[in-house]
Amino acid sequence: MSSINKILQSAAPFRKEMWRRLGLPEDLELPQLDESHFHGAVSDVIHGLQGPTVYLGDWASERGKKFFQVICKKYGVFLQLYDKRTALVQVEMQIENPQSVGGSDEKLDHSTES
Repeated sequence: MSSINKILQSAAPFRKEMWRRLGLPEDLELPQLDESHFHGAVSDVIHGLQGPTVYLGDWASERGKKFFQVICKKYGVFLQLYDKRTALVQVEMQIENPQSVGGSDEKLDHSTES
């Protein structure tokens, strides 16, 4: 994944062709992702997700939020922003009582502006 990210970041013709094949807007900017997005716990969570929601930290850049909004809209899933403090509290609650965890129903509107 990190190699693909590097190619998409650095090779505009390749990125343009990938966006065309995926049916994404040609001017969609790829957010700056670092190696931590592709290894360890973050990667495990992303690859283990089930259900129609993608979670993104509310501290993400506007460019990152826009990118994931477009991707989510394309694939018919919700983008939900979360804050680190609430996420940590929910993890602690789940560890203490796995039956009691519920998430916020607040979803980020994943419609795009043209």
